Amino acid sequence: MLHNNKKNIQTATACLKHGTAHNKGGMNIHSTRNWRSGWTALVLVVLMATSTWPIGGHPATMSEGEPLAQRTVLEDTTFATSDGFVHVNVTTSQASGITSLQRPPVSWTTPTTGNGLSNVLTGSCSVHLPSTDEVYLMGGRIDPNPTQTGDETTTNTVDIFDVSTNSWTPAAELLNATQQYHGCAVVNGVIYSVGDHYPNSNPATPSTGMVQTYNPLAGSWTLGTNMPSGKGVGLAGVTSMNGFLYVAGGVSKPDRSDLKAELLRYDPVNDQWNSMANMSHPRHSFELVPFRGKLVAFGGIATFFDPAANATVTKVTNLTEAYDPVTNTWSPLPNATHALAAYAAEVFNDEIIVLGGITASGGWSTTASDKTYGYDPTVNRWRTHATLPISLYDSTLVRANNTLVYASGDTSTSRFGTWSIQYTADNEYFTNPSERSGWLTSSVQRLPYTTEGSASLTWIDVRSTQPSGTFLGVQYRTAGEANEIAVAPWKPTVLPVYSYLPEGNNSMADSPLDHDHIQYRARLTTTDLMAWETPTLNSITIGADEASFVTTLPSTMQPTSAPINITTHHHASSESGTYTLGLRAQTSLGNPHTPSEWTTMKWNTSTQHLDLSDTDSLVFDGRVNATLGPMTPSGQTVTWSFSLASDLPSEHLRFMVQTNAERNVTYLHESLIGLDREVEVNILGVRSNSSSVGGPEVSAGEVLPGNAELTVTLQHVFANSGLALMGGTIEGRLHTDVLTHGRTVTGERIWLNESSNWFLLPSGGEPWDAVLQLPESIAGDARLSLEIRTAEEWTLLNSATPLEFKVNGVAPVVVGTSPADGTYTNEASERLVTVELNDVGGFSNETVDMHVWVQAIDDGSNGGIEDGVPQRNEYRPTTVYIGQLGNRWFLNTSVNDTANDDHEKVHILLEGTDLAGLPLPPAPPDRGHVHWASRTPNKANLSHLEPQGDFVSSGVLRLEPSRQFGWDLRVVDTNSITDLQLVEVHLGGDDRLGFLYNHIDGTCASLDQRILVQDVDCIAVSNESSLQLSLSGHVEWGLRGSDLEQGRLDVRLRDIDGLSIHTFDNAWSLQRELSISVDSLTDDDGRTVQPITENVAVMSGDGLSLRGMVTHRLSNTPYDGELRLRWNGLQQNSDWRGTLTVNVVNGQINATVPTPSG
Repeated sequence: MLHNNKKNIQTATACLKHGTAHNKGGMNIHSTRNWRSGWTALVLVVLMATSTWPIGGHPATMSEGEPLAQRTVLEDTTFATSDGFVHVNVTTSQASGITSLQRPPVSWTTPTTGNGLSNVLTGSCSVHLPSTDEVYLMGGRIDPNPTQTGDETTTNTVDIFDVSTNSWTPAAELLNATQQYHGCAVVNGVIYSVGDHYPNSNPATPSTGMVQTYNPLAGSWTLGTNMPSGKGVGLAGVTSMNGFLYVAGGVSKPDRSDLKAELLRYDPVNDQWNSMANMSHPRHSFELVPFRGKLVAFGGIATFFDPAANATVTKVTNLTEAYDPVTNTWSPLPNATHALAAYAAEVFNDEIIVLGGITASGGWSTTASDKTYGYDPTVNRWRTHATLPISLYDSTLVRANNTLVYASGDTSTSRFGTWSIQYTADNEYFTNPSERSGWLTSSVQRLPYTTEGSASLTWIDVRSTQPSGTFLGVQYRTAGEANEIAVAPWKPTVLPVYSYLPEGNNSMADSPLDHDHIQYRARLTTTDLMAWETPTLNSITIGADEASFVTTLPSTMQPTSAPINITTHHHASSESGTYTLGLRAQTSLGNPHTPSEWTTMKWNTSTQHLDLSDTDSLVFDGRVNATLGPMTPSGQTVTWSFSLASDLPSEHLRFMVQTNAERNVTYLHESLIGLDREVEVNILGVRSNSSSVGGPEVSAGEVLPGNAELTVTLQHVFANSGLALMGGTIEGRLHTDVLTHGRTVTGERIWLNESSNWFLLPSGGEPWDAVLQLPESIAGDARLSLEIRTAEEWTLLNSATPLEFKVNGVAPVVVGTSPADGTYTNEASERLVTVELNDVGGFSNETVDMHVWVQAIDDGSNGGIEDGVPQRNEYRPTTVYIGQLGNRWFLNTSVNDTANDDHEKVHILLEGTDLAGLPLPPAPPDRGHVHWASRTPNKANLSHLEPQGDFVSSGVLRLEPSRQFGWDLRVVDTNSITDLQLVEVHLGGDDRLGFLYNHIDGTCASLDQRILVQDVDCIAVSNESSLQLSLSGHVEWGLRGSDLEQGRLDVRLRDIDGLSIHTFDNAWSLQRELSISVDSLTDDDGRTVQPITENVAVMSGDGLSLRGMVTHRLSNTPYDGELRLRWNGLQQNSDWRGTLTVNVVNGQINATVPTPSG
């Protein structure tokens, strides 16, 4: 690092030799300027921080910076439009990033003199003959009468273009033979016309490999040495280089099916043809172009493997390769952007000009190009020079010194077609300008380090590369504002002539002070267009003296605050100079306060000393400090530290910054800074040794015990800056308000309010602790707040947010459990057990533990006695989960008591405290806080069944209408007989026939009307585990045997654990048959009493007495109940019918049958 610093110092010293130091003293304060509209060279992070006063030493102290480095404020080494530059006739290479001249565009001009071409023609060729400075267009295929079809033919005509007059004339010397689709070149001052092609010839005519030559000294055409036998071609690439003639590719057959890859070279001195290295691909209809020492073969129609088609194809291509005559090898070049064939090409301004050509050819259709391109095959760079009014192909293009000439071509829609032939005599030329110039212009750039600053120009350094035939010059202009640049004059001069800054470092000592906006431009010129030698601007470096604010100034400042830091940036072009920060009292309108003067803090870079000039006593106690940052190429920062005095002449201030070195630079900050006396007091934190969250900090919502001691940390600072106060008196006191759970007579909660004594807050800005004792023996929601007051002129802002927490001075109380204590409940593998407590503060897993005792598992464990009574050492811990709803707290756990037998016990025991440290209510281990008996679910069971009534046989009840029957049952439940809900007795497999006993309400009923059940027919007696039940009823006539399973009896017992069914067969037998006997039928009514026999006459309206006996047929027991009596008879040939319901008692029938009346 020390080595680098020394190198920088040496570089800075070298640069400074070009400058002239002047005006190093004095201070110029200019009007306020708004820099926001200007361009910022560098964007910086601004900072403002507090600092403490240095201990001891002189009030004006300094911290030394680092040695000086090279002093530049701006350096440009790239000049692209993306860098903000405007280009005119220049461009930036994407590959190298170098900005250079752009070649002049080729724009075609039609000759206005002469007669033009002799014919419309195509398939010709042209060369430039240097000895006469003329262009020769020779041979080709002509159309003598474009309105006639089929008259197209080859020609031996020659047209000559005079470059000096830009006109065409027919040549007197014609070719010895007609020739078409050939190539031509000049070798050693002799024109060679080489090759031939005869499309659509009949009979088919292959290429003869014809060669014709023209020697201007002889002034005649002669036949030359043809191409070797069997190697004659047309549509080939033909050119010359280094005294040799080259012929590449081409075709021989008229149908062009024999594409060649061969390269032939002709040596005119030895009159010898030789075969050279073959091209990579056979091709025809292309140009072989000498370019930068190589022969470039681009495009044409080639045979190659097409990956897209996955086949070998013959079509228009963009394949490009180059031949090196030195090594006799071909090398591939980047594939061209455009695929073209039958185009014309020539090297011009160190690029290949490509004219027209075929872009696609398929079937009878040909698509031609109307473009003139500039092409660099080494990097595949293409640009469009011009668009022709027509699309054409098979044209000619040749360079004649500084002039390009194209002539002839084919515009037909089908190449080599026989219909709609459209050859052209079109010809145009382009002449290079004598020089090419361009400009690159920078954006308007600001020299200051930040937007809040100014600068004065010291020097401009220009570095460029200017080859022979080129020139590069730089001009500049400056202004104090960005909007003034456009009207500022370019320097050094533009009138009466342009002048430019020379190469190297140029002193700007005479430029205006505080002109911190600069724009420059460079003119690039070349006269060597054909070789395209151009100048290059390597760098522009600018030096300036500069002063600016790095810190964003505060909108307000506070008298007697702790020191503030203001950082400025300075750039001095000489090692001796002065950095200045100034402040001055202002009116509310921003004018200087009269008679105030500038208070200045000056750092002398030579003496390394800090001076304070403070006539108006604006600086507190006259103490300032300056800390210098490291010297960089862009300059150096200074951080000024000071505090304002208490008594200031006005309520507003303004700042300025200045650098005095080789040039003077002053920037007056536009901001008007007001004075601010707002002081805020904050509670930074509250601590307590009784904090319930693990550390001493008390956070919102936490629980503290009654009588806890709180340490409250307070701080007071200026509200808008955060700076500490250097003096003054502020008092404060703390308030504690507790909303207890006690209630007034109207039901409202009661507040308890307590306040501390007033205390003084010490100055200096350091945090200060106040101590407060909470009330004891209360519980509720507490709020801690601060009250402040002062007699000073400050505006106090109480920013202390009240701290809300809970005070808990009352122990927790159990208010409920689940399951209820002492219950008998079903065993479960995951039983949720909850103990509900009322507590203000609440609990955490760190303050409370829960233990479980399951008799089948824990009785007798850990050395205990297996006596069915839990001991403390037999309990085991279980995980507790805590929930809350207000002051209701729920301590939950999960217990598996499936190991217990029926009626074995489970106990839960709690231990610990709440968050305030108050203990949980105690419980003896043999009882715990909650216990229950495990219930193993069992269904009710029928332990005894005994029938009541008459029997058909042993155990088989006889069921006869009107007679009583039933059963005595004994039901047992090992859990409890209270679990029983229903007893159902079903007969015959019919769910609607039988008895129903509801154990819940103790009632009996028949399932339907086929059995009559009365209250006296149901007798139930139960104890804890069993039920003795007697069920009976009378058979009604509605009970029939059809659809019943004779003898089947089902007893269904339903309890809370489920349903048990007990089925019996042959338990009963239904017998409905009766035996009826008539003892007598007499007429006891009226005057005559007589038995009723055959032929007895009775009086109308008399009653006949019927007496008889009714018994059950199988049991022969008397029948009791109703019977329906029905009779049929005749009265004087009329029916006599009737029915009568009689009541049978103990088997006896006594009934009166009425005789017919009338």
